[in-house]
Amino acid sequence: MRHARAKTISLTLVETADELHLEIVDDGIGFDNSSKTGRDGSNGHYGLQGMAERAALSDASFKVESQLGEGTAIAVILRQKSLVPTLVQSTLENLDKGGQNFSGHF
Repeated sequence: MRHARAKTISLTLVETADELHLEIVDDGIGFDNSSKTGRDGSNGHYGLQGMAERAALSDASFKVESQLGEGTAIAVILRQKSLVPTLVQSTLENLDKGGQNFSGHF
């Protein structure tokens, strides 16, 4: 929330027979999704890169959509449900580092 300057974040978690779908959407300032600048940690921030790496290690798909002034949407599809607690916990920890407290039970 800190970097996005978002006022609202929506988390959606949907379970299917074989997968879990997690979507995180904010109403923040967004960013130029076509630019790779800063996503490699060169700006000192590793949030999106770290999330993408954790998703890849979990055999999950990871997609980010954003536009300047339009907010950001992150979608993760996890094919192995046994890894869900790890992915959810790391996502919640990432949100909490922005100075906003978020708690939930999954």
